[in-house]
Amino acid sequence: SMYDMDSSRVMRNHGDAVLKTTTEMKTASTFNDWNTDSIWEIDTSKNYGYPSLRGIDYQTQIVRTEKVRERFSNYTIATLKGRLNVPDGSTTVFFQYREDGDSTWINSSNISISSEQEYEINVSGLTSRTVYEYRAVAQNSTTLSFGDTLEFISFFAGGDGSYTYPYQVSDVHELQEVGNYRTHHFRQINDINASLTNGQSEWGSTGFVPIHTFSGLFDGRGYDISGLYINRPDNDYQGLFGYARNTARIRNVHLVDALVTGRYHVGALLAHSKWGAQIHNSSSNGTVTGTITYSNVGGLVGSMYYSSYVIDSHSHARVIGGSRAGGLVGLNQYARIYRSYATGVVTGTAEAYGFIGRTVTGGAYYCVDNYWDKETSGKTSGGGSASVGKTTAQMKTQSTFATFNFDTTWGIDNNSVINEGYPFNPMILLADDSSPEITMSSPVNNSFSDNLNVSLEIELEDDLALDNYTVSIWNQTMQLVETISSGVVGKISQVAEYFASAYDGIFTWRIRACDFVGNCGNSENKTFAVDTI
Repeated sequence: SMYDMDSSRVMRNHGDAVLKTTTEMKTASTFNDWNTDSIWEIDTSKNYGYPSLRGIDYQTQIVRTEKVRERFSNYTIATLKGRLNVPDGSTTVFFQYREDGDSTWINSSNISISSEQEYEINVSGLTSRTVYEYRAVAQNSTTLSFGDTLEFISFFAGGDGSYTYPYQVSDVHELQEVGNYRTHHFRQINDINASLTNGQSEWGSTGFVPIHTFSGLFDGRGYDISGLYINRPDNDYQGLFGYARNTARIRNVHLVDALVTGRYHVGALLAHSKWGAQIHNSSSNGTVTGTITYSNVGGLVGSMYYSSYVIDSHSHARVIGGSRAGGLVGLNQYARIYRSYATGVVTGTAEAYGFIGRTVTGGAYYCVDNYWDKETSGKTSGGGSASVGKTTAQMKTQSTFATFNFDTTWGIDNNSVINEGYPFNPMILLADDSSPEITMSSPVNNSFSDNLNVSLEIELEDDLALDNYTVSIWNQTMQLVETISSGVVGKISQVAEYFASAYDGIFTWRIRACDFVGNCGNSENKTFAVDTI
């Protein structure tokens, strides 16, 4: 079984279902294991292009409304798209649209077409920051037909908020709007000057409003966000993102000259993360301040709880707080940090260290290959064993960072111009990355087991970072009898799963693995036999 991650906006596998893009869900090769000879078929005029059951009388949709993917940058003009599936001579097509909640439709201009085809029409005079409903309409001499009613937002520079077509963020106003669509997906398309948040325009004296309870994807694409200003000394959870959880992925985001002040849980990029939220290839500089005694304040992240991640990231930000103040992270409780570093000055009353302010080990805690600058931070301790202190000269030497990938993830400028000679994260277009490599070590074809409990040995490898895998097992009649899903971390992982068979026979197994940005791949099918007689 599988589901559409674009239409559902869910990026991770749940239960036995496997995620697919809308395009994949409408492509015959995706369903190679399905019986398309007598049970299923794919017909673009039926079931919205998804697989349909043969013999079922699906009502043919005369005209179909397509999702809006792109808009003009002034937000007042939208390009609406539709498809005429069943032409009847010369057919007039147009769109109806209205603000969400209005009862009256507005008709667009129209065009005449006489063949099955896609079409598009511009509508203008839209109100910025407004949700619109729209539907495709087809009219011939006798019939008026309507497509499904969909929505678009007259605000972002493009996209529809899905994983495949994330909303495009081009300025600080759109960046602030992200907080109103916290389960959607976003892509920054240029450098953003956020200095307006310092006492100007809509923000006033308190500055940018943190993006709270975020669970989507935000890809900064390596562009800068400069001059971010947040000044709420009496409020908790202050940062560009106030709270990220579960499926949240924040990557390739670079904050320059950020000035962030809050009370408790304060970080330039993220105030608080929990339950699997991840940060990759991101950085910060500026000043971050926590005003309470136990401030949980960090240069990049204020606090990390329960299996959240920071990977391949760094901070030069100055950190000021009470206790639990760290150059990169203020509090790490059962969370994971890989290949990251901090250089900023850290000032605090207690538990104020060069890398992490306070560490609580146990659970999913795992921190390796991290560093802090002993000279620039003013700290002789990084805060436990999570990081290694180095001199400034060592921190500007590539050989210090033996496990950092300087081919794809990191760069270093020996002339000390870029990032003052420290390792930096270049722009990485992670969405274009290939899927994980899958090796099925055992059992392979013609393998036999004299035990009903079969060990399935797997090796997974990805250029970036692995996220999850699913093992599927079929019996000899190709009936699915078992699925096993699990999360996985790192670039290389060797795992073993156990299949408890209820009977002897020949079984087929296959692996699907995904990396942390949603690139997925399938292994080939392999067989094994269980024979306990």
